[in-house]
Amino acid sequence: MADGCIAGMEDTGIRSVFIRTFQDCGEDYGMPACFIQPADKAMEEVSRLRHDYADRSDMLSIWTGPDVTWSTTKEGYRTMLDYCKSENVRYAMHIDETEVDDDMCQKHYGQDIIPMLDDMGFLTDHMLGVHCVNLTPDEIKRFADNGVSISYNPVSNMYLGSGAAPIREALDAGVNVSIGTDGAASNNTTNYLESIKFAALVQKGFTRDAARITAPQTIRMATNGGAKAIGMPDTLGVVEKGRKADLILFDPRKLTSMPMHDPYATTVYSSTPENISTTIVNGKIVYHDGKFACGIDERDLSDAINAELTKLKSQVDA
Repeated sequence: MADGCIAGMEDTGIRSVFIRTFQDCGEDYGMPACFIQPADKAMEEVSRLRHDYADRSDMLSIWTGPDVTWSTTKEGYRTMLDYCKSENVRYAMHIDETEVDDDMCQKHYGQDIIPMLDDMGFLTDHMLGVHCVNLTPDEIKRFADNGVSISYNPVSNMYLGSGAAPIREALDAGVNVSIGTDGAASNNTTNYLESIKFAALVQKGFTRDAARITAPQTIRMATNGGAKAIGMPDTLGVVEKGRKADLILFDPRKLTSMPMHDPYATTVYSSTPENISTTIVNGKIVYHDGKFACGIDERDLSDAINAELTKLKSQVDA
């Protein structure tokens, strides 16, 4: 489905990172056999995608990444790492979202997952660790020492009852932290403004410390942190001469966000998608005043989705 996903992203005009992941085991734990693929075959597909979309410049980046420990072998990790290092490919991994990662890794390899990956040379500045709820102080230091970035997914972590990631500790140790939504299946929406608000509130609520993290620090994770996490710290994340024009125009003149005494606090705590008047990507307007430049009509698209869902349900019932 890679090409279909990429086509959808490109239709919207958004700057994208496509991560072609893989599983090379896990049928015993419920992974469908049709999903399982040897790591070397998966890397061939990554190479194919990188070749086919090589002319997209920095509007589309092709990454790879393994699945969790119960569906990836140690040999699979090594195969992927060798490929990424030889081809200078970045990679992401959902890691330490729950205690299962360490439990499974201990069961199979006698180590927790992050120390094992560190011993393999897996922890590098090309790695993005997603979730990281159960990082220990030692593991945070390993991330900091090796330049690993974190994708903090607070809404998903609350929805699934995973817990609160140690974000304050990671920031204090010098780890780069970005904010993500995770997939709609484990969040129910991909409302990024909601994720920004949760990013701050979760840190405050779980520690009972209202000063645990500030609105400017939260915005910094969402902008600078995100740019660095995808390997573009010098071209994205800040509005200044010479950088790519990827930005949103925020209109505070909505009752939900008035009065605005502090733009950082308003954005983090008092905003909704209706505050986004315009989205600009690479200097081009892709969304303005409720309309998509690519011609997407939300009502028509919703009708089409419902029609596909009805068809799918009938196929399942049959």
